[in-house]
Amino acid sequence: MKQKDVASLILVIGISLLSSWLIFNAILGGSESRSAEVETVNVIESEFPTPDTDIFKKGFLNPTELIRIGESKSTKPFDQ
Repeated sequence: MKQKDVASLILVIGISLLSSWLIFNAILGGSESRSAEVETVNVIESEFPTPDTDIFKKGFLNPTELIRIGESKSTKPFDQ
């Protein structure tokens, strides 16, 4: 390549880089427009308060227990 070709190539690359940077900042905006406000998270504690005894009484049904109705030993769910 000739000396003039190298100089013009560097000039073209510089102009294209500058124009692409300007277009990129025009589309996406600067760093000032990318700021956001977020909510803060409360600290998670490892200890829980004792549940209210009016709601959680000792003799109430436990929903995690298996409840059987009747004394059927059949493995089929319905009579066939």
